[in-house]
Amino acid sequence: MVRRYTRKTSRGDYSTEQVEAAVKAVLGGLKLTEASKRFSINKMTLNRYVKKLLKDVQGAQEASSSGKVIRIRNKAVVIGYTKTKRLFSAEEENFLVGELKRGNARATSDDVRREAYRLAVKLQKEIPKTWTKSEMASYDWLTSFLARRNDIAVTYKRNREQHKVSSR
Repeated sequence: MVRRYTRKTSRGDYSTEQVEAAVKAVLGGLKLTEASKRFSINKMTLNRYVKKLLKDVQGAQEASSSGKVIRIRNKAVVIGYTKTKRLFSAEEENFLVGELKRGNARATSDDVRREAYRLAVKLQKEIPKTWTKSEMASYDWLTSFLARRNDIAVTYKRNREQHKVSSR
Protein backbone atom coordinates (compact mmCIF):
# COMPACT_ATOMS: atom_id res chain seq x y z
CA MET A 1 0.00 0.00 0.00
CA VAL A 2 1.31 3.42 -0.92
CA ARG A 3 1.88 5.52 2.17
CA ARG A 4 2.99 8.75 0.51
CA TYR A 5 1.62 9.53 -2.97
CA THR A 6 3.44 12.12 -5.04
CA ARG A 7 1.79 13.37 -8.17
CA LYS A 8 3.96 12.96 -11.28
CA THR A 9 1.96 14.81 -13.94
CA SER A 10 0.12 18.07 -14.29
CA ARG A 11 -2.70 16.40 -16.21
CA GLY A 12 -6.09 17.71 -15.13
CA ASP A 13 -4.54 20.49 -13.08
CA TYR A 14 -6.60 23.53 -14.09
CA SER A 15 -6.74 26.84 -12.28
CA THR A 16 -9.97 27.86 -10.62
CA GLU A 17 -10.26 30.98 -12.76
CA GLN A 18 -9.72 28.99 -15.97
CA VAL A 19 -12.50 26.50 -15.17
CA GLU A 20 -14.83 29.21 -13.91
CA ALA A 21 -14.42 31.24 -17.10
CA ALA A 22 -14.97 28.16 -19.28
CA VAL A 23 -18.10 27.11 -17.39
CA LYS A 24 -19.52 30.64 -17.58
CA ALA A 25 -18.82 30.68 -21.33
CA VAL A 26 -20.68 27.38 -21.83
CA LEU A 27 -23.60 28.59 -19.74
CA GLY A 28 -23.53 31.81 -21.75
CA GLY A 29 -24.13 29.92 -25.00
CA LEU A 30 -20.66 28.95 -26.27
CA LYS A 31 -20.44 25.37 -27.53
CA LEU A 32 -18.68 22.92 -25.25
CA THR A 33 -16.00 21.95 -27.79
CA GLU A 34 -15.22 25.58 -28.60
CA ALA A 35 -14.96 26.48 -24.90
CA SER A 36 -12.69 23.51 -24.23
CA LYS A 37 -10.32 24.57 -27.03
CA ARG A 38 -10.38 28.25 -26.07
CA PHE A 39 -9.66 27.65 -22.37
CA SER A 40 -7.39 24.58 -22.88
CA ILE A 41 -9.54 22.27 -20.78
CA ASN A 42 -10.43 18.71 -21.70
CA LYS A 43 -13.91 18.56 -23.22
CA MET A 44 -15.18 15.80 -20.94
CA THR A 45 -13.76 17.53 -17.88
CA LEU A 46 -15.52 20.74 -18.79
CA ASN A 47 -18.72 18.81 -19.48
CA ARG A 48 -18.50 17.23 -16.02
CA TYR A 49 -18.13 20.63 -14.33
CA VAL A 50 -21.08 22.05 -16.27
CA LYS A 51 -23.22 19.05 -15.29
CA LYS A 52 -22.11 19.41 -11.67
CA LEU A 53 -23.12 23.03 -11.73
CA LEU A 54 -26.50 22.40 -13.29
CA LYS A 55 -27.19 19.72 -10.69
CA ASP A 56 -27.35 21.47 -7.33
CA VAL A 57 -24.26 20.49 -5.33
CA GLN A 58 -24.90 20.81 -1.60
CA GLY A 59 -22.03 21.07 0.85
CA ALA A 60 -19.28 21.36 -1.74
CA GLN A 61 -17.30 23.63 0.55
CA GLU A 62 -17.09 20.86 3.16
CA ALA A 63 -16.39 18.17 0.55
CA SER A 64 -13.38 20.05 -0.76
CA SER A 65 -10.21 19.90 1.25
CA SER A 66 -8.14 21.44 -1.53
CA GLY A 67 -10.02 24.75 -1.38
CA LYS A 68 -10.74 24.94 -5.13
CA VAL A 69 -14.43 25.78 -5.16
CA ILE A 70 -16.22 28.04 -7.62
CA ARG A 71 -19.64 29.59 -7.15
CA ILE A 72 -21.88 30.37 -10.10
CA ARG A 73 -25.58 31.13 -9.76
CA ASN A 74 -25.38 30.48 -5.99
CA LYS A 75 -24.20 26.92 -6.60
CA ALA A 76 -20.81 25.55 -5.63
CA VAL A 77 -18.65 23.17 -7.66
CA VAL A 78 -15.43 21.51 -6.49
CA ILE A 79 -12.64 21.78 -9.04
CA GLY A 80 -9.79 19.34 -9.44
CA TYR A 81 -8.66 16.55 -7.17
CA THR A 82 -9.46 16.65 -3.50
CA LYS A 83 -7.19 15.38 -0.76
CA THR A 84 -7.74 12.02 0.84
CA LYS A 85 -10.33 11.66 3.53
CA ARG A 86 -8.91 12.41 6.97
CA LEU A 87 -10.55 10.96 10.03
CA PHE A 88 -9.77 13.78 12.47
CA SER A 89 -9.85 17.52 11.90
CA ALA A 90 -6.86 19.68 12.88
CA GLU A 91 -8.50 20.63 16.20
CA GLU A 92 -9.24 16.99 17.02
CA GLU A 93 -5.64 16.02 16.21
CA ASN A 94 -4.43 18.84 18.49
CA PHE A 95 -6.65 17.45 21.25
CA LEU A 96 -5.25 13.94 20.67
CA VAL A 97 -1.66 15.21 20.87
CA GLY A 98 -2.51 17.09 24.07
CA GLU A 99 -3.98 13.95 25.62
CA LEU A 100 -0.92 11.91 24.67
CA LYS A 101 1.49 14.51 26.07
CA ARG A 102 -0.54 14.76 29.27
CA GLY A 103 -0.68 10.98 29.73
CA ASN A 104 3.00 10.11 29.62
CA ALA A 105 6.23 11.69 28.47
CA ARG A 106 7.01 9.17 25.73
CA ALA A 107 4.06 7.24 24.33
CA THR A 108 4.47 3.96 22.49
CA SER A 109 3.05 3.47 19.03
CA ASP A 110 0.35 1.21 20.48
CA ASP A 111 -0.62 3.91 23.01
CA VAL A 112 -1.11 6.42 20.19
CA ARG A 113 -3.14 3.96 18.15
CA ARG A 114 -5.37 3.00 21.12
CA GLU A 115 -5.92 6.64 22.09
CA ALA A 116 -6.85 7.50 18.49
CA TYR A 117 -9.38 4.66 18.47
CA ARG A 118 -10.89 5.83 21.78
CA LEU A 119 -11.18 9.39 20.49
CA ALA A 120 -12.80 8.23 17.23
CA VAL A 121 -15.36 6.18 19.16
CA LYS A 122 -16.00 9.06 21.58
CA LEU A 123 -16.57 11.50 18.70
CA GLN A 124 -18.71 8.89 16.88
CA LYS A 125 -16.54 8.96 13.77
CA GLU A 126 -16.99 6.49 10.95
CA ILE A 127 -14.04 4.13 11.48
CA PRO A 128 -12.77 1.11 9.50
CA LYS A 129 -13.77 -2.37 10.63
CA THR A 130 -10.14 -3.28 11.32
CA TRP A 131 -10.01 -0.54 13.96
CA THR A 132 -13.05 -2.00 15.71
CA LYS A 133 -11.66 -5.51 15.53
CA SER A 134 -8.27 -4.64 17.04
CA GLU A 135 -9.58 -1.72 19.15
CA MET A 136 -6.77 0.49 17.90
CA ALA A 137 -6.00 2.60 14.85
CA SER A 138 -4.17 1.05 11.92
CA TYR A 139 -0.43 1.29 11.40
CA ASP A 140 -1.06 3.20 8.14
CA TRP A 141 -3.02 5.82 10.05
CA LEU A 142 -0.19 6.09 12.58
CA THR A 143 2.48 6.67 9.93
CA SER A 144 0.44 9.36 8.17
CA PHE A 145 -0.42 10.98 11.53
CA LEU A 146 3.24 11.09 12.55
CA ALA A 147 4.18 12.49 9.14
CA ARG A 148 1.74 15.36 9.72
CA ARG A 149 2.61 15.85 13.39
CA ASN A 150 6.28 16.09 14.27
CA ASP A 151 5.62 17.59 17.72
CA ILE A 152 5.04 14.20 19.35
CA ALA A 153 7.68 11.60 20.20
CA VAL A 154 6.71 7.96 19.80
CA THR A 155 8.60 4.87 20.95
CA TYR A 156 8.11 1.77 18.87
CA LYS A 157 7.61 -1.38 20.93
CA ARG A 158 9.64 -3.51 18.54
CA ASN A 159 12.69 -1.25 18.90
CA ARG A 160 12.43 -1.32 22.70
CA GLU A 161 12.35 -5.12 22.77
CA GLN A 162 15.34 -5.36 20.42
CA HIS A 163 17.23 -2.92 22.64
CA LYS A 164 16.55 -5.07 25.73
CA VAL A 165 17.84 -8.19 23.95
CA SER A 166 20.99 -6.49 22.68
CA SER A 167 21.84 -4.98 26.09
CA ARG A 168 22.07 -8.40 27.81
